[in-house]
Amino acid sequence: RALKLMKHPDATTKHSGPILELFASIDLSKTGRLSIEDFFHLTVLSARHQLTLVTSVCKFFQQRFGSYKAGWKVLDTDGQGQLDAPIWVDLMQKQGYQNRQELEVCAYFIDRDGSMMLSGKDFELLSAFTVENVVADLERLRSHWEQAHGSLEDAFRALVAECAATTLNAEAFTNAVRNADLALKVHGRLLFKALDPTRTGQLMLEDFIMLKHQHHVDALAEASESLKAPTSSLHRFLSWWCLPKVANVEGSEAHRWKRLHQEMLRVTADEIY
Repeated sequence: RALKLMKHPDATTKHSGPILELFASIDLSKTGRLSIEDFFHLTVLSARHQLTLVTSVCKFFQQRFGSYKAGWKVLDTDGQGQLDAPIWVDLMQKQGYQNRQELEVCAYFIDRDGSMMLSGKDFELLSAFTVENVVADLERLRSHWEQAHGSLEDAFRALVAECAATTLNAEAFTNAVRNADLALKVHGRLLFKALDPTRTGQLMLEDFIMLKHQHHVDALAEASESLKAPTSSLHRFLSWWCLPKVANVEGSEAHRWKRLHQEMLRVTADEIY
């Protein structure tokens, strides 16, 4: 009913099948109700998908050149030590990796300072990068911050207070990771990128608490494989709903899911079944 009132295309037809499939794909706990937590799980799935894309590019890079260092020497033909990210994408396509979107995701992921200028040092950070290492390091951080502050929500408030801000940028998050003094394998800036799949450059509370939803990704992946069409339709609806002419909602994907859930509650008088 909420999606029908909000003009989701699948909800305006006489057949309820697609919408029921969509509900089932999100309701992992099988409670028959959707909470904001269920919507946040979709952001975790998006982030994990991007990590998989980066892994694919990294695997090609190592197979093609033998090592990150050797590959950088081949691509950095003028020896300047830096390459514009779009130029790096062009060069990688010439080397045989044709999926430009995956290359652009990888370029953003390995760009440490947000300048979209890549260097050999950026690629050196990938030496320990695997999806498994990222997930394990995020779990260590979650456990550490929950023990230190009582909850991730309180941890976020403490961390933003230290930098006199309302969100965490890459530098503040990396400093917080360094201060945690844990034996992590993946650089803090790459862990930041793993929590920022929509590339806003800032972590809001909704993004930060994705740390406690990482364990849902396997169930999500399994559900999304069989229900790929309905979950994709919801992502498209979210993008449409956030347009200025509709709702004008900005921010990260997690923040937009939160606003969408709030609107669904509002239009159905808190009765989302």
